[in-house]
Amino acid sequence: VCTENGLNRYDGYNFQVYTSADGLCSDNVNCVAQDSKNNLYIGTVSGMSVLTNNRIHPVFHEGSNDQTVFDAYVTCFCTAPDGALYFGTSGRGIWKVTGERTAKKMYDNIDGILFAQKMAFDRNGTLWVVTNINGIFAINGNHARKYNISETINHANIVVDGNDDIYIGIINGGVYKADRSRRGFKLIPSTANVPVTALMLRKDHNLLVGTNGSGLKLLDTRTG
Repeated sequence: VCTENGLNRYDGYNFQVYTSADGLCSDNVNCVAQDSKNNLYIGTVSGMSVLTNNRIHPVFHEGSNDQTVFDAYVTCFCTAPDGALYFGTSGRGIWKVTGERTAKKMYDNIDGILFAQKMAFDRNGTLWVVTNINGIFAINGNHARKYNISETINHANIVVDGNDDIYIGIINGGVYKADRSRRGFKLIPSTANVPVTALMLRKDHNLLVGTNGSGLKLLDTRTG
């Protein structure tokens, strides 16, 4: 569990709390993700750490001669189809975990993605990036396509379901779905006035929709 006072780990009986005293870059933890080797990567407001064999280590810039510690505000993680772990930052763009304790900056040639708020890969390997103010980007290799649902929209989250359909949650109100040709996004009418703060995909491919003040809602993706 990510908190402002460390990472809380529940073993079925008790919580163990990891803080900066244990090696975290900061007590303020934003997000976590586990890789294929069961290493747990911990994104904080002041960098990223990795928990392996019950010990916490800092993550460094790949290739840095002085082993520069990665010290950016980490916002989110996502896993590529090949199992590689990527993470977004606030102001430092998108990075890829390249070793147990190293990360590499990606997509330097693409403008507008320094503030990556949420990310997800589709089954074709396209990386979908929700930014705080620059809209949505679909990145494939060195090429990117930008989408703007609205100039005043505050995007909250993105989910790609088992049918490769893409959903964007909007804090200003609504869940938007990408058309199959990936030309744009359309509002799901039943969500028009719902202030969305989070999306989570269920095993039945329906969406749990977290809201600001309206509780938890279930969206049937087949009927809308």
